[in-house]
Amino acid sequence: IKFWAGGIEKEPVNKVFDKEKDYKTTPKYKEFLENEEFKKDVLNGIKNFYKLLDKFVESINFENVFPIEKDTYQIFKNIREENLKEILEKGIKAFKRKDDDAIEDPLFFYPLIEKLNDLAYEIYEQSNEQ
Repeated sequence: IKFWAGGIEKEPVNKVFDKEKDYKTTPKYKEFLENEEFKKDVLNGIKNFYKLLDKFVESINFENVFPIEKDTYQIFKNIREENLKEILEKGIKAFKRKDDDAIEDPLFFYPLIEKLNDLAYEIYEQSNEQ
């Protein structure tokens, strides 16, 4: 199984690893927790994804393509960059067993998953206010 560590510029964060073959060269959880440049590169990857997503959403008739109100995407835009570094660190800590264990999943997704959960909560809260 191959996976991308989640970065876009810095080695080894920008590389694709094979869980079986690259175990010895795959960055360790401890390295990500201690190396601010690694975390920054993953966060830059997420922000780059947001830019691409914004361009896509602007290029389509959002409400006709998806059964989602355009206001919902604006809510996501408003909350998506809050506490990204803290969420990334929380995700790394949640999945590591030992400091010297190699990462096994794209770190890129940890903040995205949490932000989708935050979006669901915001939508729920707004629907209860009406």
